[in-house]
Amino acid sequence: MIQGQGRKRFALRKRNEGHWIHPRLRPSLLDHPYRAALAVGGDLYTFSLNTLHWDLIGLQQMCAQRKIPFVIWGATLESFEKRPDLLPLLLEHLHACKLITVRDRKSREYLASHGVTDNVVEVFDPAFCMAPIECNIEPYFPTQPG
Repeated sequence: MIQGQGRKRFALRKRNEGHWIHPRLRPSLLDHPYRAALAVGGDLYTFSLNTLHWDLIGLQQMCAQRKIPFVIWGATLESFEKRPDLLPLLLEHLHACKLITVRDRKSREYLASHGVTDNVVEVFDPAFCMAPIECNIEPYFPTQPG
């Protein structure tokens, strides 16, 4: 099992074997038969750090060359118009994905506004489905300054 940030971003599951690999460790491993590549996480397609996970786009392109389905699971997408220079590349990438599951209706509608619909499914994250409950948090505040 791969440890650290790479495991959170994406993993490939080898057919009939129980372990996961990170393709940056050995890109040649992509030459072996895999069932799918899975990008997991809600913030993979945001520009919060004014950058993009280029490794995901590269992985998807490598998978496409090898006919390995690429799936984005549990995505929350924000406006790509913040980086109009990247919009054509991102849309090409999203159209090429076998499946995109989004965690909220806003992300699904945003993708649909750009014509990405055939490979998009809304899945329900409990964080978006739970009704808010009032809670008094004052007892948890410190009673003394500092």
